[in-house]
Amino acid sequence: DEKRETMTTTTTTSIADESSSLLTPTTTTLPLQPSSKISNKSSSSLSSPFTTSSNTINSRQQQQQPQTQPSTTTTTTTLINNSTIPYKTIHLPKSSQKIQISNLPLLTSTHPTFLTTLDNDLVQCYHLLPPSLHSLLRRTTIWCNLSYTYGPTTSPRKVEHLTTHHSLEYLYWIKDNPQKVYGIEMYCVEWFMKSRNYWNGCGLILHELCHLVHQIVFGLECGEIVDLYEG
Repeated sequence: DEKRETMTTTTTTSIADESSSLLTPTTTTLPLQPSSKISNKSSSSLSSPFTTSSNTINSRQQQQQPQTQPSTTTTTTTLINNSTIPYKTIHLPKSSQKIQISNLPLLTSTHPTFLTTLDNDLVQCYHLLPPSLHSLLRRTTIWCNLSYTYGPTTSPRKVEHLTTHHSLEYLYWIKDNPQKVYGIEMYCVEWFMKSRNYWNGCGLILHELCHLVHQIVFGLECGEIVDLYEG
C-alpha cells in the first residue's frame, strides 16, 4: 500500500507539472527595426512579389502575338516571243544558199548590196572548203534580221552578232523558232556589213560554217578539235 501511494503521488505530481507548463502562455519578443530605416524606403520599393511591371507585361504580350509573315509578291515575267517573226525565203543565185529574211522590203531598201555581198562571200567559202561538205552547207539555212531582241519585255536584250544554233533547248529558252536549229543567224545585217571587212570579206560567214562542220561532221566533243582550241 505504501508503495502504491508513493507511485500515485509521483505520477500525479509529474502530470500536474506538465499540465502547468502547457497552460502557461509563452511570450516571444521580436526585435523591432529602427523606424528610421523604414521611413527611408519609398512605397515603390515595397512592392508585392505578385506585382508585375508594365514592361514585362508588354514584352509577354508581344511574344504571345502571332508573328506576321512577310508578304511575298509573285511576279510573272513575260518574254519576247520571237518564234512568230515572219520570214521570206529566197535562194541566192550564185551559191544557191537558202536565206530567210525578216522584213525583206525594208532590208533591200536600207542595204541594197547585202544579198549580193553575202552571195559572193558564200561562193568564196565553197572554194575554200572541200566539195564533200558542199551538200551539207547548202542545206544550212541562214536567218537574217535587221535587228533582234530577246528576253523579258521589261528589259529586253539586243544582240547584233552572228551565231550558230547548236541546240533546240537554247531556242526554246529564248522563245525562238525551233526550225532555226543547225542554222546560222545574223542578228543585225548592218553589223555584218561592217564587221566582214575585218574578216577578209568571207571570213565572218566562213567562221559560222565551220561551227556546223565541227558539230555535224566531227561532233562537239571531238578531242582533237578541243585540244587545238584549248592549246
